[in-house]
Amino acid sequence: MQTFSMDCIISKFKQTLIIDWNKAISEDFLEEITAILGNPTLTIFNSYVSEKLEILKKEYSGNQYVKLFLEYAIFSVQNDEMKSCDLDEIICNTLKDRAMRGLRQIKEHYLLESKRSDALKVINRIKRCIELLNFSDLANEILQPSTRRSSASKKQTGLDDGVPLS
Repeated sequence: MQTFSMDCIISKFKQTLIIDWNKAISEDFLEEITAILGNPTLTIFNSYVSEKLEILKKEYSGNQYVKLFLEYAIFSVQNDEMKSCDLDEIICNTLKDRAMRGLRQIKEHYLLESKRSDALKVINRIKRCIELLNFSDLANEILQPSTRRSSASKKQTGLDDGVPLS
């Protein structure tokens, strides 16, 4: 069994979290959230903000990542933890939770599929990786435009559009 360095595991884990985030969370969704949470007038009225977030939760009900994100946002608003738009903290908590859920999935898979002691070593190494990963920096990195995926190309609808030539 090949053993990878902890730095390599952390790097790949971080990369995977960013890729999953970018697949699940659209720019439009982040703009909508920022408009709600970033409005100082609205954040005074926690119940109103909670209602808006609950509505979004229903709209995005099929997306588990968004649902998890919105649950943390609602929790923050309802518990008066948000003095201002603390999007970084919500993203940080979402990423930590997602990482721990991933660890549980890996644990279930390895413990069911493998009888070897290697399974426990893999699980412990990933757990250690999650402990060492700086989720605050990761949240900041995710919010940087350079980390966000490029916008989708315009959909071709006309017969004359054809296939773009490169």
